[in-house]
Formats: sequence, structure tokens, C-alpha cells
Amino acid sequence: MSKQVASPDDFDPKKRAEAEEAVKQTAEHISREDVGEASRSGEEKFRKLEDDKPSALEEVWEDLKTLIELIGDYVSGDYTETPWNVIAIVAATVIYFVSPIDAIPDFIPILGFVDDAAMVAFCMKILRDDIRKYRAWKDAQEAAREASRTRCGSCGEKIPVGQEKCSNPKCAAA
Repeated sequence: MSKQVASPDDFDPKKRAEAEEAVKQTAEHISREDVGEASRSGEEKFRKLEDDKPSALEEVWEDLKTLIELIGDYVSGDYTETPWNVIAIVAATVIYFVSPIDAIPDFIPILGFVDDAAMVAFCMKILRDDIRKYRAWKDAQEAAREASRTRCGSCGEKIPVGQEKCSNPKCAAA
């Protein structure tokens, strides 16, 4: 039996417009505490679904991850270059994803996450430039972290900064 796949394009245009308006309205009332809660609950739900992604979220999975990471980095103070209105829209989108009861409740088989995927796609579209800047920053952070690691002289394994010895259990230097 083949797996039925749903996509954001399956979302009824009228319901899509209503959901987009709900995200915009929510964003107008987002507090810093809401952003923190969206980060925590978004990360939790993302991890819970990661091993068995709903088919409707497959197209936007990496984008959803980016949105959750963006508000997480904002909350931690690691990335503050994004304007508040952008953070509020991202947080509202993540809150929409986390909520099981929305335009199409998440428990409805196959279609339950179509509206969530549509909201992620909507968010990515309207915030394209800000998301691009964040991804460039994230890539630069990863490159800097990677460059700061040294390698074990015996096995070549990367040794994180602050760690003195190789952690590879098969290495003679460990």
C-alpha cells in the first residue's frame, strides 16, 4: 500500500486566507514570553514528529526547523539581528504548528498538517529576506565552530574546543 501524501497546495484557499489572517493577528499580540514558549514547544513537537514526519510537512520540514531555530537563537540572545515584527510572525507560525486544533486539526489523518505546512510556506514567503540573512548567519556560525575544532593526531577525529583528549573509544590516544 502506498503512503498518501498531502501538500500545502491541498489546503483550501479560503481556509488558507483565514489561517494566514489568524497568524497575522496572533503576531500582533505576541510577547517575549510567548516567543520563549513557542521556541520550547515548537522544538518539542518537532523532535516528537522527526522520526515519523507527517507527509504534509515533508516539503517544509527544513523550513520549519529553521523557524524554530531562529526563535530559539533569538530567545537565547545568540541572534538578535531580526526585527521584532519578524520574530513575532515566526513565533505565531510556530504556535500555529504546535496547536493541535487549528483550521484542520492535526489528528485528522493525512490532511491534519496541511494547514500547518501552508502556514510555514506563507511565513517563509513573506519573510524570505530575513530568513536568508538568518541562514547565512547560522552557516557562518557552523563554519566558525567547525574551524575551531582540532583533530586527534592518532585517529584524525575532531576534538571540540575545551576538550583535551580524543573521545573516540577506538583511538589509542583516548
